[in-house]
Amino acid sequence: MERKTEELAQRTEELGGRLSDQQVNMLEFLGFFSGIISFIIASIQIGGDMDFGSRAALIVVMLGSLLIAFGALGWLIEGRLGSSARATEASSGAAGAPRRVAAKPNALILVGIAVLLIGVVIHLVAR
Repeated sequence: MERKTEELAQRTEELGGRLSDQQVNMLEFLGFFSGIISFIIASIQIGGDMDFGSRAALIVVMLGSLLIAFGALGWLIEGRLGSSARATEASSGAAGAPRRVAAKPNALILVGIAVLLIGVVIHLVAR
């Protein structure tokens, strides 16, 4: 009886983790696609009286900002998951397990910074 209860508790925790992962995936997709839609709308409406170089630089800077914001959203989500995962590890006794590194948010932020720098260079060259 004890073993069955323990097994059911473990399965419940596993299903809770899967549900949490699915919620995070939905938040990431929602944030990404809303960012793309806002980027497209803003790039269409922006800079009607600007020259091509300034408009291109502004759009590239906006794209870099979008990448950095999406990476920061990933950091926030990973941080929330990391704290709940540490609490689960502490309750289950698996504190020695290696922690997963959040490579995707780090890469997005670095790419966003590179794109911002490219936008600044385009603006300086277009002047």
